[in-house]
Amino acid sequence: MHTRTNNTILLLLFSAILTLVTLLRVDAQQLNSAEIVGVRVTGEPSGNPLRVIDYGTFKWAIYPKSATNSAMTDYDAPLVSAAVSRHADEDLYAIQLIGPTKAQWLSELETAGLQVVQYVHPFTYIVYGDGAALNRAGAHDFVLAHGMLAREAQTANLEMSRANQPATLLVYKGGDVAAVADRLGVDSAEFAQLGDKWLAIDIVASASDYEQ
Repeated sequence: MHTRTNNTILLLLFSAILTLVTLLRVDAQQLNSAEIVGVRVTGEPSGNPLRVIDYGTFKWAIYPKSATNSAMTDYDAPLVSAAVSRHADEDLYAIQLIGPTKAQWLSELETAGLQVVQYVHPFTYIVYGDGAALNRAGAHDFVLAHGMLAREAQTANLEMSRANQPATLLVYKGGDVAAVADRLGVDSAEFAQLGDKWLAIDIVASASDYEQ
């Protein structure tokens, strides 16, 4: 009888610990990118972060936006818009991660069936795939938000610096592909097929090149 009582107490204690851990851990899906900020720390995070991610050489702590700090990174970005049905066709979509990218996270996105096309700060990727693949990827705990690629993001690479930098240029097949190729000084045959709607090419260009 005594042994059974001890086992019951241990079981209740273990359950209580699991419940406490669950309460303290905030899943990515419960966080709102418009209401949080992140900060890189080399020791233990101060205060009460909503989430802490360990990268080995540093930790990434996520706080409510009210916790102001000049070193914090704002998550709010206009890339991700409406949710996407699992039955949606292949297209360009956006997916925002919960912090600085881990190689394993990108592998998980690809395993889900997405093709990673372009990175856009903060922690967001333009991806290509169907609705089922996007929602499979979005179920991962490292994904903060996923959905339609915002219209304004389809025509600009957001705040690009003036310096030349590598990028993946996406061109709608229904547009004047020959004119774009001529402007870039490349052969239109160099564009890679990206599904039924898009062509892609890796280039090095400045912001002024995009504006023209």
